[in-house]
Amino acid sequence: MTLLIPAASADTCSFCEFINISNITRGVTDHWFLTNRSVEDAHPQYILTAGTRAFTGKQSLGGFNLTDLLDPVAAQDAATKNYVDTVNTSMQAYVDSKSPITDHGLLSNLSGDGHPQYILTAGTRAFTGKQSLGGFNLTDLLDPVAPQDAATKSYVDAIPIYNASYWTGTNYNASYITSTYNATYDGNPTQTTRVFSEFYDPSTQAIPGFLGAAISSGTVGAVATTANHPGVIYMRDSTTANGGYRYGCAGTQLIGGGETFEVVFQPVGVRSTQGAKIGWADTTAANTLPVDGIWFNISGTGAAITLRGATSSNSVRSYTGTSYTPTTATWYRGTIGVNTAGTLVTYTIYNEAGTSQWTDTVATNIPTGAGRDTSPCIIVAESTTDAAANILVMDYVNWGSTRTLVR
Repeated sequence: MTLLIPAASADTCSFCEFINISNITRGVTDHWFLTNRSVEDAHPQYILTAGTRAFTGKQSLGGFNLTDLLDPVAAQDAATKNYVDTVNTSMQAYVDSKSPITDHGLLSNLSGDGHPQYILTAGTRAFTGKQSLGGFNLTDLLDPVAPQDAATKSYVDAIPIYNASYWTGTNYNASYITSTYNATYDGNPTQTTRVFSEFYDPSTQAIPGFLGAAISSGTVGAVATTANHPGVIYMRDSTTANGGYRYGCAGTQLIGGGETFEVVFQPVGVRSTQGAKIGWADTTAANTLPVDGIWFNISGTGAAITLRGATSSNSVRSYTGTSYTPTTATWYRGTIGVNTAGTLVTYTIYNEAGTSQWTDTVATNIPTGAGRDTSPCIIVAESTTDAAANILVMDYVNWGSTRTLVR
């Protein structure tokens, strides 16, 4: 390529100056000398004044105002001070023209769950702490299904040993329970340790603290159990005259008032020569009346079985004015209670459903005097040499006292 330079002096030729050898050699370095700067868009990194290119990131104004805006139209337009002030004024005027809402019931969306501090009626929010009912009942419950469900009165009352009639006897009231079965019992010497047995072990060890003993070859043994009678034994005579079996009857206990006794049993009564004494008695011999004691006296056979309450103090005895005729092979619960003064003994028989069948009292010959010691005792015997047979079937026994001991 040939560069032609017109014949002209450098003083009169500006083009000649532009294309002098130095410029040709180094090229154009000043952006301002380029043409078409206002037409072409050769810089995509810039925002166009026409507003046709969006920002690709957040934009800081460096602490300066964004000025000369139009009031917003679209929802995402930037709001101007004028727009905000106008709306605020309008809203304030609207609020000022209305009566304030002071009734919570006039608010909208009350059915929404806007109060997480409350328990929902649907039961979908659990308590986060213990809940007091303020001394009121929790009513209208369903009977429990899961182990941790709250129990209803009907559910508890349906359990025979816990139903209301079970605890209506003289010695089975609320104070009886709290004084003898409370959780604070820890061997305090002012409390009487209760002695009881479920008869899980058909042996001489069946009642803790009271050894069993045969009388003239009498025996004990296990009987088939049921859900409501988890441990059952029989007490049997022998082919030897005056044979039988006993638990206790050889200890020493002075009756002082407040004593309680409970037994769950079945009378068998196959012979008129059989008999049983259950309660407190100081005799270890068959068919011998106690010198001192308080007991249920069971005698007779079949439909002629007779049950009475008895007391004895130094061999002077008293019996209840009435008696009860139990049915053989039927479960009964018997209770004996001595009042706190030691002046009245109450005898009660309940059926398996917990309903009282018979009750009577004795107020004389209660062995409370000095030297009139007796013993918790269950004793059965038969006077003849007939074949051995069951006399009594036992499921549960419990001796105790509600009296506070001073020692």
